[in-house]
Formats: sequence, structure tokens, C-alpha cells
Amino acid sequence: FGPGEHTVRWRYLRPNTTAGQNLDAGFLDAVVWTPQDPPPLAAALGQPPSPVLTGGPADVAMRAQSEVVFEGSSAVASTTTANSQLIWLEQRSVMGPGKLDFAWKAERNQTIRLRLNGTIVRTLSGGSAAAGQDWTLVEVDLPAGLHLLRWEHINTTTLGSVYLASLAYNSASLTLSQWAAAFGLTGAAAAPGKDPNSDGASLLAEFASNLHPFVADARPLTPGTGLAGLPHVGVEGSGADARLRIEFLRRKNSPSLTYTAEFCSDPTSSGSQGWNAAVSPEQVFPINDVWERVVIKDHLSFGEAGRRFGRVRFHYAGP
Repeated sequence: FGPGEHTVRWRYLRPNTTAGQNLDAGFLDAVVWTPQDPPPLAAALGQPPSPVLTGGPADVAMRAQSEVVFEGSSAVASTTTANSQLIWLEQRSVMGPGKLDFAWKAERNQTIRLRLNGTIVRTLSGGSAAAGQDWTLVEVDLPAGLHLLRWEHINTTTLGSVYLASLAYNSASLTLSQWAAAFGLTGAAAAPGKDPNSDGASLLAEFASNLHPFVADARPLTPGTGLAGLPHVGVEGSGADARLRIEFLRRKNSPSLTYTAEFCSDPTSSGSQGWNAAVSPEQVFPINDVWERVVIKDHLSFGEAGRRFGRVRFHYAGP
């Protein structure tokens, strides 16, 4: 079944009979309805580049759903259950400068407020008409720096719902120094090789991998779903045909930052046995306006080369 409400009806047709003959019957049993799990909150918003949090009074929160959508198969909904109730959704560590785009919809007498670092920058109302406000696109300018975005749903006199979808960030080209400065790191403290949280990942590696410079979060990326993490090196296949597979995140809008996947048979050697750039074609999977997921496989299997090693080298040529 697709999204929405459905009616299911079973119909039984009895064959023609002659009066006085035995009647027959149809039977139906063990009907089971298994609803699909709702989509993740981030997926319903279009996979924004940083974690999304939500909450409200008495554990009421915004939720992902598939009944009312803008584009795609899901959107985020918020439903008030009491007058003047406030339900919120936050996205933290949003980097500017750039533009924020999102779609919203509100039922009658429902209001969405958008706060940027605590200050209200948009108030969007469903109005008093019975139909409310249908899906509308909004664009907001984000200044340079690190920002906290918060959407708040409040009602006035009636209970109802609001909806959010298609969050997109059109970031300007972000430099390493701008990213570091947003966290208060400047000068020598913002050098690419610095590690202010002592978690083993340099500032350059954390900038390149969507990690936080003051949180000990240096860990490999979760393949297929992770939105933050260092490059993941794993094995694909089995036996002699098995080979290394590297998966990593890559920034779309940082021309001074390059990512080079490399493989080797002997990390201490040079030449053909040492570290060399991958020669297999890369697979690229878009995540959002800032990040993409890259997968590269080793062109040599274990059966062809014995042991193999893999890594991703980050190089930065800008300020």
C-alpha cells in the first residue's frame, strides 16, 4: 500500500444453485496488517548535513510521516494536542555563509517560527481560512559562522498540524580557516595538523569528514548510512576474489580540499608495492548540498596481491 488511508474489501461470489440444494460459504482468517516503519527524521527533511533534534512538552515531538508530503515520499509533521503548545525541531552546527531553503505547510491557526541563533527570522502562519496554507518554499540567508536553527510550532485557538520538508543548504565555498574560526580557532590553533580535542584526528581530517573539533568523535564512517566519520576501509567479497573497499565522505563546495584514495601491498615500500592512487572508478552517492558519499574498490584482489592496505589522504591548498 502507498501512503494515505485505504479501504480493503473482500468479496465472495456464490455460484448459482437450485432451490433446496446445499448452500456453500466462504471463509477468511488470519488477516495481518504490518505497517511500514516511518522514515527517519533526517530522511524526511532531505538529509540535512548535521544532526536533527526534536522535542516538546510531555514527550510530544515532530515526527516523520508519509501521508502529507511535498516532494518525495515523506515529510516531517507536528501536531499540537493543547492550546498554546510549543513543539520544536533543531538543527545545530549549521555552517554559513550560504542560503537555507525549506518547504512548509500549516493548517488553520497554526504557526511556524524559525529562529536563527535564538532570534526569530521568519513567522509563517496557516491563517484563519479553513484550508490553511498549502506547501510554500522559503529562502533564508545565513551569515558566516556556525549557527543553530530552530523551528517552533505553536497554535492559537485550535489544534492542528504543520509540516516541513526539503531542507537544503546552498553553501558558499567554505575554507578550512572559516570552518575553524566558527569554533573559535584562529592563527596557529587553526593549523591543519592541530588536534584540539586529542582524539587522533587532525583539524583537516575533521573538516574533511564532518567531525567536530571539540568532540572526541574520531571513528570510522558507518558504511551506507553514516553522515560523519573518518574513511572506512573494509573487505568486499570472499576467498581469493575478496578485495578492499574504501568509503568516505567528501565535501562538494571546497575546491582547495582534495581527497585521494590509495591502496598498497607494503606501506613501507615505494614504487608499485607502495602507496598508489586508486585506479578503479569511484561511485558517488549525493547526500545533500554539502556532502556526498564516495566508494572506491581496490583493482587487485587478495588472490592477486596477497595482503593489501587502504587509506584516504587529505590535501588542503587554501587558507
